[in-house]
Amino acid sequence: MRAFALYDPAKQELFCSRDRLGKKPFYYYFDGSQFIFSSEIKGILEHKELKINIKENIDSEALDFYFTMGYIPSPWTIYKNIKKLEARHSLKLKIEN
Repeated sequence: MRAFALYDPAKQELFCSRDRLGKKPFYYYFDGSQFIFSSEIKGILEHKELKINIKENIDSEALDFYFTMGYIPSPWTIYKNIKKLEARHSLKLKIEN
C-alpha cells in the first residue's frame, strides 16, 4: 500500500503516485493555481479560505453516480474541484514561480 508525493526542486516538479490496488487513497484539489493533496478529503476541507464545503461546489455528476451505483468512482468526489487519483496512476505537476 502506498500513496506518495515527491518534489524535485531542480526540475520544480511534483510527482504523485498511488498503489496499483488502490488501497491507499490520494485526494487532490487543483483550481489552476493552487494544488493541495491529502489522504482524506477532510484534510483538503481544512483550508477554509477555499470555501469548498458549500452547496454550489457539489458535483451533480458524482451525486448521480452515488445514487445510481451506491458509490462515487474515481476520479470523481462529491466536490467539483477535488479529485481522487485512480489506482495505478500517477501525476506530475510542473511548479512555476
